[in-house]
Amino acid sequence: MYMKLNVIFCDYNELIYKDYVEGAAYLDKSIKDNDQWIINMHVGPEYVEKYGVKPMSESQCRSEIEARGGYLKI
Repeated sequence: MYMKLNVIFCDYNELIYKDYVEGAAYLDKSIKDNDQWIINMHVGPEYVEKYGVKPMSESQCRSEIEARGGYLKI
């Protein structure tokens, strides 16, 4: 699941931007706590466009995660 986020770097493309850009954070279950969801990777606008990612707002992500019985830790 992807959450809208302004990012200063893109893990996927190994880029560092001069300023924050509109990108996303990839959220995944923590390996330590299966109910906890954490940011696994930051991606920039190039990744979002290339893969057609549809990032959701933080509140939408929280609702989706809580519906699955988990919680978001940022």
